[in-house]
Amino acid sequence: MSTAIAFNIFRRRRQRSLCCAVRQSKPVPLFIQGETWEFGGTLSPSEALPAGFQLEAADDATRILGYYLFHGLSPAHHGPAAEPSAPA
Repeated sequence: MSTAIAFNIFRRRRQRSLCCAVRQSKPVPLFIQGETWEFGGTLSPSEALPAGFQLEAADDATRILGYYLFHGLSPAHHGPAAEPSAPA
């Protein structure tokens, strides 16, 4: 990551590829709280970006709106926005 911003990642429970990033230093938007979304982990500045996550767009959106919505494109990614692995 080229910036020192850490993001908390949330996933929509019924559409797990839909993700919401919130700067760790900012409050979680009200629409995230409740049963529809779940915490997916923290994306630290030293981690590789999940597929579908655009750092510049995330920086702009979280600065202006407080959150950044994106589609996690690769279930093979093992970071915070990854789809859960199927049991063997």
